[in-house]
Amino acid sequence: MKLFEGSEISIKGVITKHNGYRGNKQYVLTDGKDNFELISSFPLDVGTAVNVSGKVENHYGIMKIKLSSFETLDETEYSNIEQISKNSFLPLEKGFLVKDEHIEKLKEDFLSLAKKLYSIQKLGKGIIVRFHNDGDGICGALSLSSFLKAKYVQQNSAIYSVKDALRDINDLSNYYKSVIILVDFGSNEESKDGLSLINSAGIEIISIDHHPYSQEITPLLTSNLNPWKSIDPEIASKYTAGYLCSELSRLFGYENIKYPLISLCSDKSDLLKCNEEHINSGIVLNYAAAYSGHNSSLDFYLNILSNKHLFHSILMQANEKIEELISISKKQIKEKECGKFKLFYLNLGSLVKKFEFPGIGKSATQIFEYLIKSEQNFILVAYGPKTVVLRITPTAFENGADAREIISHIKNSMPDFIISGGGHSKASAIRIKEGFETSIFPELESFLSLK
Repeated sequence: MKLFEGSEISIKGVITKHNGYRGNKQYVLTDGKDNFELISSFPLDVGTAVNVSGKVENHYGIMKIKLSSFETLDETEYSNIEQISKNSFLPLEKGFLVKDEHIEKLKEDFLSLAKKLYSIQKLGKGIIVRFHNDGDGICGALSLSSFLKAKYVQQNSAIYSVKDALRDINDLSNYYKSVIILVDFGSNEESKDGLSLINSAGIEIISIDHHPYSQEITPLLTSNLNPWKSIDPEIASKYTAGYLCSELSRLFGYENIKYPLISLCSDKSDLLKCNEEHINSGIVLNYAAAYSGHNSSLDFYLNILSNKHLFHSILMQANEKIEELISISKKQIKEKECGKFKLFYLNLGSLVKKFEFPGIGKSATQIFEYLIKSEQNFILVAYGPKTVVLRITPTAFENGADAREIISHIKNSMPDFIISGGGHSKASAIRIKEGFETSIFPELESFLSLK
């Protein structure tokens, strides 16, 4: 809508920001499509829907509306303006980076979330993006930051806790409406209590993840961009959170091919071809994130990626850690025949320290990749405090070993010990009550011996 000096005008919209202006208040209002600058002698609440009337004034070439009256509108009017803003978003559709029929199943989810993110920013809602502390989560946040202004917070746990929720509720308390976006974590049942508090506070929750999601949290989510909704569980986890975020950024016209590739390398996904730089970048980000606190900024990680001397210094330390882990693990692995399979048990609790690199899951993957060079038909059972990780070779899978079946059986057989568990057929994990990690091994062996 074009404004003409001296004209009287009335507009319905949402107040998105304010600041002082020569003794008066200056605001920005959006009608869902266009933004208008307002000058008012009376206060308006940011985030509310209003119907304003006033006269257009020329302030050094900028047309502003000097208000004479206003009325606050109800939630129905707010929703109407919100829908207008969603409809005004024109995505830049260039096709997915991954060319397969599986990702196409998520096309409508991508478009719907892109419209929502555009509207959230257009209406000036408060936004916190929490990203998991690994290469995948970091690359996801970097992709989102290309088009989404928000407070970006590193998450050093796979669980969105009550403590996290209360901190976020406090940080968003000055916003009339607000949103939490979880990247690469928080889809598990253990996050339910924290997410329930966020939901009760009236804050929207958006999840962008590639881990199996609990049905317990689904009703709490405003949007859930997750390949497990429609893609075969055998390959769903390959579509990493960082990759999903990069596809969202491309709909907004922003593209940095490094981020999805580093994300995929970081989580050992083969969806796209990566080079050595991407592989090393994933290792470096995983290492840096393992030691850094929740206050680590995205600029911190951008500096690491751009500073060649620092990058290679971190890479050298990370590779030394991995080599040390493999060297010690080789001596501590316990081998056992079980029917058609060979089991390798490894207690990582004494090798992997909390909040250090690599964690139990990534350590298990490194050991698995070492073992598969010389063995083909085996199952790696790596365990530590409250965690049992399963890694199954393609040959063992063909012979009947399925991690999801194993976990399902153990959950049904030993419900008092199991907190949660999930993954796909060749790589899964169980969260178990501390001190009972090894108690599931007889049940595991009994189940496999029948294959």
